[in-house]
Amino acid sequence: MNRKFFPLTLSLLASLGLVFTGFLADAKAQGPKQLRLCHNSNLDSATDKASHKFAEMVEKKTNGQVKIAVYPRNQLGGNRELLEQVKMGSLDLTLMGLGTLGYMVEEYNFMQIPFAFRNQEHIHKVLDSEVGKTIEKTVAAKGFFLLNQKWDRLPRHIAGKKAVLKMEDLKNLKVREGTPAFHEGIKLYGASPVKHTYGTQFVAMSKKSFDALPPDVQKALLEAAGEGADFNNRLTWSQEEDYLKKIEKAGVKINKPDYSPFPKTLEANIAVLEKKWPACKGLFAKIQSIK
Repeated sequence: MNRKFFPLTLSLLASLGLVFTGFLADAKAQGPKQLRLCHNSNLDSATDKASHKFAEMVEKKTNGQVKIAVYPRNQLGGNRELLEQVKMGSLDLTLMGLGTLGYMVEEYNFMQIPFAFRNQEHIHKVLDSEVGKTIEKTVAAKGFFLLNQKWDRLPRHIAGKKAVLKMEDLKNLKVREGTPAFHEGIKLYGASPVKHTYGTQFVAMSKKSFDALPPDVQKALLEAAGEGADFNNRLTWSQEEDYLKKIEKAGVKINKPDYSPFPKTLEANIAVLEKKWPACKGLFAKIQSIK
């Protein structure tokens, strides 16, 4: 098993257009507003628990004016469908992967290329940098407002009957993938990607709707999204060692391969990805320049 194959974060996406029309006019007269948040993680996972924590904090910060119902495991649609629903305003919030945003914003494809980042801290720094802020503006131009995009998930692994000790061991190995970014990235290392839906996540909402919200509600959503990220990340990383112990106890051997060839291979082939995603030209160099 290849531990820490590449770093992952989560983001929260929302569209409050239709739902908040009455709220903006007279929230007290109509009572609390019920919003829906759908994510792609399992029930009682760190992400699910943090989503409920986010909902709890929003209700508290708005003095009960806004309540959020949480739907786990893509109950309201697949990742791309949820993204479309949010854009249309038929879904209020979604928590899904940065890689999924690549369907609408090319630059986000690089957020899920294996080994584009050195570690989790690096991706956080990139998201906080001018690079991240520029990409956020591109997202806003598409009609979305990112409430927060630093909800971590545990690193992906490669698990199978064949040990992966070096990059050459990936040659022709079938690896399930769920986004175009991972598909293209894993091919560079010699593997044969097989379509399988999964994702990491982010928190956001319709920019037009967010701009129309009362300042106190805007503040409540942003604060709750950030506090939810902190809660999620503490819970997520506290589980890592426990999961590894359970895996080993079940008889699975955890291999730690030589990672050094992967970033070098990616850098040598970056022109291939930039040709596929023209908006990403020069982005890899900027990401690597952030220490």
